[in-house]
Amino acid sequence: MPFLGFGQYASILSGVFTAYDLCGLGKYEELMKPLRKSYKNALILRRSLEQLSNTGLDRMIQSLQGYWGKKLFQTKTDPLKVASYLLRPYIRLKGK
Repeated sequence: MPFLGFGQYASILSGVFTAYDLCGLGKYEELMKPLRKSYKNALILRRSLEQLSNTGLDRMIQSLQGYWGKKLFQTKTDPLKVASYLLRPYIRLKGK
């Protein structure tokens, strides 16, 4: 995911999905839909982090170490997905 700078997981899954399609076990486009959605969410987070200053990054990390950080990471919902939806109006992606 581009948020963390790693693409290995997505690359491996894409290859597996290609093999599934070639073997007639699924359609590549359908299998890739959740991965594309996750990629887009991660891209929004990355773009928002790129716009922060060092002070802004420090402030964000400090806030994650407190009460709200614990609440955020102990929920059953995906915190990165929620954050990307909240940041979406402020981040403009090319080729929506």
